[in-house]
Amino acid sequence: MTKDLLQVKITELRNKEKLIPIEERPYLINSLNMIQDQFEKNYKLLAENNLNIIDEILEEIQRLENCDLKRISKKEFLDRSEF
Repeated sequence: MTKDLLQVKITELRNKEKLIPIEERPYLINSLNMIQDQFEKNYKLLAENNLNIIDEILEEIQRLENCDLKRISKKEFLDRSEF
């Protein structure tokens, strides 16, 4: 579920809140706030994780670009490979 879709669903539920008996509303509001907070925390963690993965990929690319690669023959490659 995307962040925008979650916001829409929470807004819809908040609008329906008026149909819920007054004594039950605090529970609904508290639950909605908890769901929204948890989603935002998870969303931030996912974004941070994706950035970390991108950083690792960029570091590996940099490492490979700085590597002194030599050409090997097809036979030499096949000899080294474990098929």
